[in-house]
Amino acid sequence: MKYDQNGVFWRITEKISADKIKTITIKKDGFLASFFDVWSLVFLAEGDSAEGDIVMDYVDTVEATEKKMRHVLGQDTM
Repeated sequence: MKYDQNGVFWRITEKISADKIKTITIKKDGFLASFFDVWSLVFLAEGDSAEGDIVMDYVDTVEATEKKMRHVLGQDTM
């Protein structure tokens, strides 16, 4: 589940069922993101478009976060 808070009374909620998540990818682009070392995680669900269902922007230590997410979802290959 992802919450996007804009102001005091405005919140957008997005959610994907854990069993529907097909892939988790890391999106790395942009000079400022590289400078501050913050990237995006993209969660793709079954049967949906390639632009992603949920995009989490400005994630610090994105590789470790992606690894933990894959472990929790049972998608790790170890």
